[in-house]
Amino acid sequence: MRQNRQVGTCSFDNGPIIQQKRIASLASKTQNWDVFIKSFLNVMNDNVSRNANSNIASNARKTYIEELAKLELDIDKILLGSNVRIDDTIQTHYFSDGGKIAKAYANLNSNKQEYFENTTFEIIKDIDIDAFNKLHFYNTLKNYQYFIKDSTKKTELEKDIQNLVPLLPKELKSRIENPNKQLYDLLYREKEMLDSFDIKSSIIAYIGSYSFDGECWQAELIDKNSDGKIIYNLTMAIGEKITPLQNFVDKKKRIQISC
Repeated sequence: MRQNRQVGTCSFDNGPIIQQKRIASLASKTQNWDVFIKSFLNVMNDNVSRNANSNIASNARKTYIEELAKLELDIDKILLGSNVRIDDTIQTHYFSDGGKIAKAYANLNSNKQEYFENTTFEIIKDIDIDAFNKLHFYNTLKNYQYFIKDSTKKTELEKDIQNLVPLLPKELKSRIENPNKQLYDLLYREKEMLDSFDIKSSIIAYIGSYSFDGECWQAELIDKNSDGKIIYNLTMAIGEKITPLQNFVDKKKRIQISC
């Protein structure tokens, strides 16, 4: 069964998850705890194969962490340990999804949540922890705050997270304090033009679709000289020569004239 992983036909095909549950069940009956924990983590992380997987379907899936917490296992060691990022040259480390770890802790009791929060705070504060893990646990904490249902606790966490930012390495802190820094760095030749817009969001990433495949920058822009009702959602390819913002501005003017 483990060598023949089921592939889901669509986002809502639960066949692969059911298979992982069966593997976990069989492993528990034979007391093969390594296989059991890995299979359970596969269920929690939704670590299965599907031909398609939408965010709506993924977010709707449970972590089943409450069931694992009922066993006499070091749940914190399993969750936090699998959230650490390392160079695993022999492929023995299980890498959990930070978002799933966050959701799992948000569904555990207050003692577990307090342990997670304190441990994450210490990881971010620890000068011996590398920048990548600091950022990863920072993002996990942000996701955890999102999944917390108690509004008062959510507000308190927001303050705690803000207090952690100054403790991050400067290269991370600058990105968090200025989330559009990458876009400005990329379009530095057109900074003056970019300054004429309010940037609601921006990202630089690899995009694969039916019509395009490659590095892009995306941004939601609002003209500062407008009433703010129109949001321009741009996706620009990055080639050997950066696609200039001027291309959009020229078309924007023509659109305004035609209107």
